[in-house]
Amino acid sequence: DFGRCMTNLCKTKFQHNPQCSGAASMYQMGTSMFGGDGFQGLQNDFCTCVSKSTDLTKHYLDLYSRIYQSHSDMPKEEYTDKLNSLEKKMTTTTEPRKDVRKFGGLLYKMLKKYDTAIVHQDQRIGKNPPRPPSKDEL
Repeated sequence: DFGRCMTNLCKTKFQHNPQCSGAASMYQMGTSMFGGDGFQGLQNDFCTCVSKSTDLTKHYLDLYSRIYQSHSDMPKEEYTDKLNSLEKKMTTTTEPRKDVRKFGGLLYKMLKKYDTAIVHQDQRIGKNPPRPPSKDEL
């Protein structure tokens, strides 16, 4: 359920932000009043859906490579070695589709580290949008 997910995020990832619970309640109220069409439309416009036949390891390694290439100052040789090591770990599993949580977790960590990879399509709304946590708070 969307509301439980938002509340859990406030408790686990954004506990330093006192505005999180209020924002989560507003998002939940918006989806309960107006439905999920807005979310679904944005997801369709900006998310990449992959079919069940997609090689998830290759898909995520390509994504990680683009993030390293465009948003880190790491030499290509260094991030290529990292990706090769990760690929060896991920291709040893017997059920690759179950690794999606691992891929997602790593993507989350990468986006926290290389936050310039996140592109906002419009201006953020509100007088005081929540600030991202500082490195000391993480």
